[in-house]
Amino acid sequence: MAQPGLIAAYLSELRYSAARLGDIDDIVAEVEDHLRCGVEAAVARGLSQSDAVTEALARFGSAPLVANTF
Repeated sequence: MAQPGLIAAYLSELRYSAARLGDIDDIVAEVEDHLRCGVEAAVARGLSQSDAVTEALARFGSAPLVANTF
């Protein structure tokens, strides 16, 4: 069961992992949008909010991996 604030914690970790990038604010905002859209889609499929957050984060990949991608 996902706890409230998991997306915020993920975004904080991403910000830390990608701090060397000049456009970090744009990257974090884009990732947040993608995660929230993923949660919304999962809820529309019938998942609970908690399960939807867990699924969205799992599908997105770890913050360090995403940071390395950018």
